[in-house]
Amino acid sequence: MPLENLESKVNLFNLKRSPCWISHAPFENPADYETLLEGVRQDFQPHSVIEEILVEQMAQSLWRRQRVVRAEKSKIEADLAEAPLDFDAEESRKRQHAAFGGYGRSTESFDLLTPVLVGDDKDPHLETLKATAEKRKQLYIESQLKPSVGPLLLRYESTLERQFYRALIMLTKIRGEKP
Repeated sequence: MPLENLESKVNLFNLKRSPCWISHAPFENPADYETLLEGVRQDFQPHSVIEEILVEQMAQSLWRRQRVVRAEKSKIEADLAEAPLDFDAEESRKRQHAAFGGYGRSTESFDLLTPVLVGDDKDPHLETLKATAEKRKQLYIESQLKPSVGPLLLRYESTLERQFYRALIMLTKIRGEKP
């Protein structure tokens, strides 16, 4: 077999097993993944094809797990950005409800078409809403800091961690068996 054909087959093999083309999303920088992969290679310095594959699996797992963390962070940031608007809409609904005498009356007698004219200074519920609005808004916004990771995402993150550690354990076993 000519040397050029062998070299092109090796390059094709490397391209097929290299996760770069599937490891990063369109909005991610492929150079960042390559930097991570190179760092893991430097840390573990693979000596065989099997060790190289295990190192690549470790880098893939780390990269994908970082993506999960970035997604969670983005979700929290989006929730925080929308929280004041959500709170203000709910607050407006509550104030309108109080202004029409909705608090303290049974729900059967509450009708928006026939409002009870209650002045802002006379309704204690409306006064309470106004007095506590800033504190309740702050608490509502802080409540958006909670992780909003669903069970499926948690399982995915756990799977990626297991993949990383499985590859790491296999790599250390292989190296332990070497003379």
